[in-house]
Amino acid sequence: MRGHPILRLVVLICFLTIAGIPVYLITLERPVGVQSIAAPSAKKITLYEITLTPSTPALLSLASVGQKSIESLPGADSLRATYSMDAAKPEDLVVKALFASPQKNAALRIQVQVAGKTLTDATLWGSETIEDVISISVP
Repeated sequence: MRGHPILRLVVLICFLTIAGIPVYLITLERPVGVQSIAAPSAKKITLYEITLTPSTPALLSLASVGQKSIESLPGADSLRATYSMDAAKPEDLVVKALFASPQKNAALRIQVQVAGKTLTDATLWGSETIEDVISISVP
């Protein structure tokens, strides 16, 4: 661009001003209106009936976050427990079985029911000890 340096400066300032207006409008802080804050919905608590059944007598234990851990006597044929958890998002269960007599193929069946309806039915396999985390599937 040829011409007087002051004229070039004025043209440059005008160009930068025109280019900066949209940036200014985007970054302009606007007053925030009062938003209504909805009260968080209360969690619906449901009773989950959990049954652990080993293939041979074993020491069984069951734990979940926020719940008291339950353990059977050594050589138990089954363990039943009832936990109260959130109906929409129940906690995972930590199950463990320590078999009285080690076998090649020992199994542990885990059933989770709500009001007689089976939500989770899983079988874990091992030999001396079975320990795993079971997720409860909610329909």
